[in-house]
Amino acid sequence: MRGVVEYNPAARARPPRLVRESSHTPIFEGAEIMTFLDSINLNSEKDIRDKAIFCVLLYCWCRVSALIDLTVADYYERAGQRWLRFQEKRGREHEVPVHSKAKEAIDLWLVASGLASNPAAPLFPAYGKDRETIELKHLDRRTILKLVEKRASASGIVKRVCCHSFRATGITEYMNSGGTIEIAQQIAGHKSSSTTRIYDRSQDVL
Repeated sequence: MRGVVEYNPAARARPPRLVRESSHTPIFEGAEIMTFLDSINLNSEKDIRDKAIFCVLLYCWCRVSALIDLTVADYYERAGQRWLRFQEKRGREHEVPVHSKAKEAIDLWLVASGLASNPAAPLFPAYGKDRETIELKHLDRRTILKLVEKRASASGIVKRVCCHSFRATGITEYMNSGGTIEIAQQIAGHKSSSTTRIYDRSQDVL
């Protein structure tokens, strides 16, 4: 740091690689996720939007960074099935068939918001300071996290869940229902099944 020697003799040293066998992300256990979703009263457009956001996170297992980039055009129909097109890391596109419960929530939101006719609009836009006027700009990750924490607290969930909790919960519930790691890997968009296994908490003793 002070230029005493010409080069750092420890520069070539590398610490041991950290290999995780399971994720430390808190998951929704038992009936917690249904309690979380059912606690959202659909009394306003914003409530409808929030529930649609959480349903996409839970049933499509997407990263929050991919969710906030969605546009209305990314929710499309192919062969009678609704799909979502996510923009993933390093510009990679990942298409996922939409679960029926997520489809129901998104369709309700598009009707309530009137955004269905605007394909270029963010699928889940921000609201103005009055919390009633839609601003055609994308939400950010911090805002989504605050929504999760606020809704979790309101539903009586004490643990500190986060956006990634939906991804881990969805994979775990799928594996608990007899799913295969190969299909889970495909839906999650992981390059390696070992990454998917990190999120699978079905073997945990709760």
